[in-house]
Amino acid sequence: YHRIVRKAVVSTQSTGTVLPFVLALRMVSLALLAGLLSALLTPTLAFHDPELTLPTPGLMSYWGYPAECHWVTTSDGYILAMHRIPHGLHHNPTGPRPVVLLQHGLEDSSATWVMNTPDQSLGFLLADAGFDVWMGNVRGNTYSKNHTTLNPRKSKFWEFTFDEMALIDLPTMINHVIKQTGVETISYIGHSQGTLMGFLGFSQNKNLARKVNVFGALAPVARITHVEGLIRALNIIEPEIEELTKILGVNEFTVPSWLMETMVTLLCPRAKHALCENLLFLGCGWDTTNLNETLIPRYAGHCPAGTSSRNIIHWAQLLRDRQLQRFDYGTPDANMKHYNSTDPPKYDISDLDLPTALFAGGNDFLADPRDVVWLQGQLKPGVVVKNVFYDDYNHLDFVWGIDANVRIYKDLIALVKASQ
Repeated sequence: YHRIVRKAVVSTQSTGTVLPFVLALRMVSLALLAGLLSALLTPTLAFHDPELTLPTPGLMSYWGYPAECHWVTTSDGYILAMHRIPHGLHHNPTGPRPVVLLQHGLEDSSATWVMNTPDQSLGFLLADAGFDVWMGNVRGNTYSKNHTTLNPRKSKFWEFTFDEMALIDLPTMINHVIKQTGVETISYIGHSQGTLMGFLGFSQNKNLARKVNVFGALAPVARITHVEGLIRALNIIEPEIEELTKILGVNEFTVPSWLMETMVTLLCPRAKHALCENLLFLGCGWDTTNLNETLIPRYAGHCPAGTSSRNIIHWAQLLRDRQLQRFDYGTPDANMKHYNSTDPPKYDISDLDLPTALFAGGNDFLADPRDVVWLQGQLKPGVVVKNVFYDDYNHLDFVWGIDANVRIYKDLIALVKASQ
């Protein structure tokens, strides 16, 4: 399956025309169809995962950890869910503790931090290391589809991108955490889009950056000039996606819940997880050696967690324009209406003054090592306090890898502790 899909992706990179992309899509479809046929012809595996359909608080409670859910409302009315592990299994539930906020990546949710066992999940490891752990959910994902006035079934609800996540959601969540805990500063750890939110939010909002003592960036993303996989493929037909979104009203970019439930409970186990593997790694990198493959149905059951079609279009625009900039509304007049400029404003992340640790992978389709090098070059001397490269890691290994606890989290937790 992986060879077929990789060949499809490569064909989109070798030309700029739509025809090869259509052929590539057919090849991808063949790969998925092969997985489907294999699923139907293979006996069901006996393994049953009790955590397969548990929400984030259920994943926490399953292992005996205290679980809290907080609802925070942004200045533009979006109601975000935040999940909290106030303390570990063997720590005094009272008394002061350092606070950390974990922010998920693109099409993900707070569940990503607690889907492995307690000795492999960063959320649990931090709690057992003495931290008060908070996990955010951005607007539009599984846990944050609420608004004070807007209906998520209407297109107006979905008119957002990572611009609003970085500039509105992030400060809303951080301010809530500080208010609830009474601490002066917190630590921030992001993955994928969660790192982009940090680079944008902390460089644009100095007051917000002063509330954070260290920024841990797992699979750091800013410029995506060398991106591979799904985002590059989507870039080729970005105008068509935007038109289809307008015509068909497809405002949410996700897999329908009924289809995902069928896949993770029936098809993935029968196909020995190959079908779910193909979908999960289409945009992330193919090496699965760092993952517990028996948990792939669980991962697929929680991810993709949903986002707006406009957000996906914004990601494709970054590749198209080779600029780190705000959402392009498509015409000079439309941009003028929103920005008082005919072009979308560019972000300048060189204003970031926060101690930052970069953890990057050599097999990462979205956070390509060459773009990470560019990112580091944009930051002021001394801002990057740690820069670690894992040649074999793909985009998802940083949150789901079976050896991330030893290779990454041990050093990351030590760094966060030293920053208090």
